[in-house]
Amino acid sequence: MPQINRIRVNNVKYNFGTQYYDDFMMRFHCRNTIYDLANGGGKSLLMLLLLQNVIPNCTLDEKQPVEKLFRPGGGNTVIHSLIEWKLDATNNDGYKYMTTGFCARKAKDTEADGTEADGISGRFSAAEEAPAGRDNASVEYFNYCIFYREFGENDIKNLPLTKNGERITYNGLKQYLRELEHNDFHVSVKIFDRKGEYQSFISKYGLYESEWEIIRGINKTEGHVRTYFETNYKTSRKVVEDLLIEEIIQKSFHNKLAVGNDEGQMAQTLLDIKDTLARLSKKNAQITNYDKQMELLDAFSEYILGYRSLYEEKGNLRGQLLKLLMQCRQNLSGYRAQEEKQKDELLHLQEELLKQQRMIQTAEVLTEQASLAGMEELIAANEKKRAYFKEQEEHLKRQMEETESLVEYREYLQYQKLYDELLAAIAANGQTDEELTKQLYALAAVIVPQLVQKKNAAGEELQNAETQYRACQKEAAQAKADYQELLGGAAAAEQIAVHTAKEIEQAEKELGACMEKAGILVMEKAGEEYSACTQKIKEQEEQLLQTEGQLSQVEALLSKGRQQQASCRARIELLTEQLGQAETKKEQEQKEKQQLLQLKAVYGEQDTRRACRVVLDNHRRLEAECEQLTADCTQLTQFLENMKHGIFSAGGRHREKVKSYLSGRYGEDVKEGSEWLSGLSEDERKQVLAAFPYAEYAFIVENDFSRIKEDPVLADFGRSAYVIPVLSAQAAKAQLTAENEQYVVYARKDMAFLKDEKLRGREEKLAQEELAAAQEKLVRLTDRKEIVWNDYVRIQELSKLEEEPAKKEFEALSVRLEELQKEAQRLQEEMEQEEALRKKGRERKAQVQEKLAQNRERYPYVQKCAKLAESLLVQYREKQEYTQRAADAKQEQLLKEQEMQAQEKAEQTALQRKNALAEEYDRLQSRLDKRYQAYISVEADGGQSAGIHVLQSAADGSAVAGLADADGHALSLEQLENRFAGVKKALDEKNADVHDKEELLRHYRAAMGKCSTAIARRHFTMEELAAKEAQGEAVPNPDDALRALEQEREQAVQQEKAAAEELEAQNALMNRLQGSIAHGKSQIEEKYGAFEAFDCDNPEQFIVQHKNYKDSIAGQIKELEKEQKRQTEKMQDFLVMEKDLSRIVAKAGIEVPEASETENADTMAGQPEDTDINVADFSGYETVQKEFEKLCALEVRKLEEFLKKKDKLTEELTACDAKELALEIKMSVHVPKDIEAVKQLKSRLSETNTLIALEKERVSKGISDMERIKDNFENRCVQICCNIKTELDRLPKLSSITMDNEVISIIGLSVPYAKESDYKERMAAYIDETVLMAESFDNTQERLKYIRNRLSWKRLFAVIVTDMNAIRVSLYKRERMKDQSRYLRYEEAVGSTGQSQGIYIQFLIAVIHYISSINAPADSAGVLGKTIFIDNPFGAAKDIYIWEPIFKLLKTNHVQLIVPARGATPAITGRFDVNYILGQKLVHNRQQTVVVDYYSRTKNEELEYTRMDYSTLYRRYRQKTPQRWHFFLKEFTRILRCDKLE
Repeated sequence: MPQINRIRVNNVKYNFGTQYYDDFMMRFHCRNTIYDLANGGGKSLLMLLLLQNVIPNCTLDEKQPVEKLFRPGGGNTVIHSLIEWKLDATNNDGYKYMTTGFCARKAKDTEADGTEADGISGRFSAAEEAPAGRDNASVEYFNYCIFYREFGENDIKNLPLTKNGERITYNGLKQYLRELEHNDFHVSVKIFDRKGEYQSFISKYGLYESEWEIIRGINKTEGHVRTYFETNYKTSRKVVEDLLIEEIIQKSFHNKLAVGNDEGQMAQTLLDIKDTLARLSKKNAQITNYDKQMELLDAFSEYILGYRSLYEEKGNLRGQLLKLLMQCRQNLSGYRAQEEKQKDELLHLQEELLKQQRMIQTAEVLTEQASLAGMEELIAANEKKRAYFKEQEEHLKRQMEETESLVEYREYLQYQKLYDELLAAIAANGQTDEELTKQLYALAAVIVPQLVQKKNAAGEELQNAETQYRACQKEAAQAKADYQELLGGAAAAEQIAVHTAKEIEQAEKELGACMEKAGILVMEKAGEEYSACTQKIKEQEEQLLQTEGQLSQVEALLSKGRQQQASCRARIELLTEQLGQAETKKEQEQKEKQQLLQLKAVYGEQDTRRACRVVLDNHRRLEAECEQLTADCTQLTQFLENMKHGIFSAGGRHREKVKSYLSGRYGEDVKEGSEWLSGLSEDERKQVLAAFPYAEYAFIVENDFSRIKEDPVLADFGRSAYVIPVLSAQAAKAQLTAENEQYVVYARKDMAFLKDEKLRGREEKLAQEELAAAQEKLVRLTDRKEIVWNDYVRIQELSKLEEEPAKKEFEALSVRLEELQKEAQRLQEEMEQEEALRKKGRERKAQVQEKLAQNRERYPYVQKCAKLAESLLVQYREKQEYTQRAADAKQEQLLKEQEMQAQEKAEQTALQRKNALAEEYDRLQSRLDKRYQAYISVEADGGQSAGIHVLQSAADGSAVAGLADADGHALSLEQLENRFAGVKKALDEKNADVHDKEELLRHYRAAMGKCSTAIARRHFTMEELAAKEAQGEAVPNPDDALRALEQEREQAVQQEKAAAEELEAQNALMNRLQGSIAHGKSQIEEKYGAFEAFDCDNPEQFIVQHKNYKDSIAGQIKELEKEQKRQTEKMQDFLVMEKDLSRIVAKAGIEVPEASETENADTMAGQPEDTDINVADFSGYETVQKEFEKLCALEVRKLEEFLKKKDKLTEELTACDAKELALEIKMSVHVPKDIEAVKQLKSRLSETNTLIALEKERVSKGISDMERIKDNFENRCVQICCNIKTELDRLPKLSSITMDNEVISIIGLSVPYAKESDYKERMAAYIDETVLMAESFDNTQERLKYIRNRLSWKRLFAVIVTDMNAIRVSLYKRERMKDQSRYLRYEEAVGSTGQSQGIYIQFLIAVIHYISSINAPADSAGVLGKTIFIDNPFGAAKDIYIWEPIFKLLKTNHVQLIVPARGATPAITGRFDVNYILGQKLVHNRQQTVVVDYYSRTKNEELEYTRMDYSTLYRRYRQKTPQRWHFFLKEFTRILRCDKLE
């Protein structure tokens, strides 16, 4: 709540104008304020005026209302009351201040404004706005609000209520405020003409009616706080019921919800519920008959369903027979197709088996051929090996013979040398030493040159041998390197081959495992299987997509079918409901048609259109009469009013009345003057008007004017003062003067009675009686007119029923419902077919998915098998390639080894030759040096040539003759040397025995012959050996060489022998292989026509795999043959059944559809075997036939039973007061002939039952709805109680203050609540009791008043309280001694008068704070200010200790206390922030209330805005003495300083 900053009262005179508030203002600054004013000084009036800002049109004393200020002699024209509020910080519109104003004036006051009252709706004209017994139209007022953020020219002080000495008028202020809203954007202005709107608006800013009503109540007299509470709220119960609930909580909720008091609405709701429940309960008796009728119809309907089951079973049996036949034929068709398929499959498997057998046999031949090829290669290699070893043996043998021959040759040469030496020695025997010496010189001369030559030749040969040795050494090293390289290549190739073989072995194992998982038996099939598996997956995916697509179509059809079914069911339900409604309409239509007939009979017309015209004419006539009566009543009223004032009256309606009278009495002889004149010529018209100017407005009588002239009615016609000329046509044409009464008469009202009181009284009484009669007749005519109009509208409405639209609608709906039911049945059958298709489709999909899953699971293994098989083929080729490379490398290695050995041997030979030549060279040099050096004479000129020359000279003798053999041939060098040795020996051994020498010579000759014979035997010649010996090829150590050669030869012999044995075994195996191959080929050619080889890298594996594959095929063939046999047996059984079923179906007269109609259902099934049915499924077809025949016999027997059941039903329906229904059933219900007839009859019975049920349901539903409404109503009442409880629970907390560091609740509350779970039950009992008790009132208004009272919030709250008298409100009583302070029951809160007053003031503050808190918005988080007026509370509570807790409570709860008081103690006044002492001074013979003294603790920044007016200030002080100028300057400075917003 905002708090009061300033107040202002303007232009208020009171006490018969002797006292007044001129432009009175006080500044409270939102602080606690006390102002002192003597009794009779206008305290109560000031309080009353201020209260008009929060409770417009309120009073403090019923004897002193606001209207009293405007009574004659008071002197008031327009009064003003304004309060400036400082808004709470929670205000969201940004304004700091709100000025509320109240402006009032006397109603229809023209003296002050000079204008008429403008119809302000704020006049005291409503019951809630004017107390009883007061003049409700004596004062009018409006309220307004001005919002601003800071003080300014339009704040409470500066609002121009007076300008230039003139008071602002009522309308002038309103106009100013309206313009202010547009002219000053710093302010916001709201104007209110209605009290409710105004109070609702200011409640948004914390000014609540409930709070100010309490403040108004406690201020009716001085010190009225205690009296107010003790008088109005004597007990705790009254406090809770009347104050807290009724005045505070209830108004708070209404304020928050922006609704008025809803008790009346709730009472009316409960009354409506009560009346409806009572009305509907009367129909409960009918429900029993409805139930019985429905039960009978249900029983008969159930019996009818027996026919349906009969026909359905019959149809099912017919269908079973037909289905068995069609399925049997279908299965036969499937079996035949399957048989053909199996034959094709068996043929294919047999062909495949034959192919595999041929391939296996061919592979076996290929395996042997591969073995044979390998064996031939081994034999060829072994033959080469054996030939090599043989050749090696021969070579070694030849080498041994050559070595032996060379040994023999050397022995020969040795023997020859010995022989020649001995021979020379023998020849020289007997010669002298000189002769021998000469001979030696001669021989030396011949030998030495030859030896030198030989030595030089040996040196050259040695050089050549060294060169040759180096070449052989190089070639041997190269051969060895080549051999090593070849050896490495061979080893690498062999290692690769071995590694490849291991990889192949591993790959074969992996392939075998993979093939096992993939189900592949033959490696060669891996690629095909991979392609086939890929193709299968693709096909199965496509098939799955196709199946899913088909399923989607079926699902779509199913979904569409479901939607159609749902739509159909919904339409059936809707149509069923509409049919019920239509039947009700039809019945209503019949009733209304009867009403139409009655209405037409009333108006005497059977034709509807004519009846409408008649009724409408009657209505028009009545309307005209009502208008005439209304005009008459108005005229009579005016006549009576004028009569009171003695005024004549005239009116046009009386002229019409005269015309009506004349026309009705005299017919067409009377015409309107204007009409009659229009029939004259222009000249005649002018002449008539010149003589009778009023002729145009008169009535013209053409015939029998004398009779009209004598009519007495025209002499005193009606109630108005008027003169209507009635003119004779003849007089008008003759232009006779108007004064001639013979041709003019006047219809008029004689008004002479106005001058006679007695006559006027009688006339007035007659007029009043006539007015009353006219008004009564007007009421009757109005009612009759309304009835006629209602009849007209009713006939118009009912005229549409002549075409019986409801009946047609009912029949159309019945037909449509029947169609929809057929449609529903068709949809159901289609759905069943689609469901069957979906089931088959799902099964097919599951099969495809299963196969696809298997193939997808198998696919990676098949793919891996294909890759591994392909990789194995490559590895097989690599192995073969590297194996061949290794074999070739070994062969080449052998050759290269032989070449290396030959090179090594050549190197050894070259080395031996070089060594031999070196030895020979050394030997020759040694011979020259040792043997012949002594016989060589070297001359001074050097060289041996001189010696030789000497020797030659010496040899010229007999010595030279010894240089030739016996044949004369020159001796060889060896012979010469032998001879030289012999001569030398002879020289050295001159005394030796010749005989021994000759004997030795013979021995030498024999040895030489033996050697030559051995050499010849070995096929060598001496020349060959001499040449070898000469070339140095002879072996230096023949014995070692011979032993080595012998060992090598023996090894070669053994190797050749082993090779021969191996070769013999291989040849034997090759012969066997050749025989087996020939036998295998012959078998293949014999079985298959020709032998066709194929590439096979691993025939053994091929054979193993293909044998497994062959066994698999053989197993498949065996299984397929078994399946063929089984299918053949089945097909035979089905052939027998098909024949029997065809006979049975034909006998039953069942039409067999075309085969294509039955095949469509299997489009989703895929293979024929998907529709396979076991023979056992058809085993009962004869039983089906027997059951069918039994049903046909039963159908005949049920006819008599049906008639009995129908008769019984009609009798029982008649007993249940349903005669028409019984008659209808008797006439229209017949034995149904088929299921469709059963459905139709069942549907008709169901419709009838539905109509009965609808009526029953309508009654029950009405009761149920009302009970539900009642339940909601009870819940609403319980919620009200819970809301009250919640708000009451907040009271103690909201009344807490802190005193002496202790939190104390000023108010305590204890309520004995019932259990929350019992609230609803207690409330229901209370509402039922209320409804029951309300029945005791006959008058509706009294009943409504009683219910409204019972539904008041405080009465409802009592329902959830066990004992309202047990409610305890306790108040805190502050004692001088703190320890003695305590809580007292509200009823016991008495002591001294002062203490009681203090307690009640505390209670008042707590209640005000409570009101503010519960009314505050939920999101308000700031401090909420409050304001309280208490008129002189200190009379009995002057002690300060009583007021200490009060001021603390004020501070704690932010309450501004404003107290008008008289004679308060300084201890009390000192606790107030603002103190005023008011008094009165005489101004213009009136006592004006003014401020005598003023004290405030206001801060400087709160100083107010004052308009600057220097001239006024100057004039005010210019006559002052110099001593006053100082004060003048101070005041002037203050004005300058305050000329702004502080």
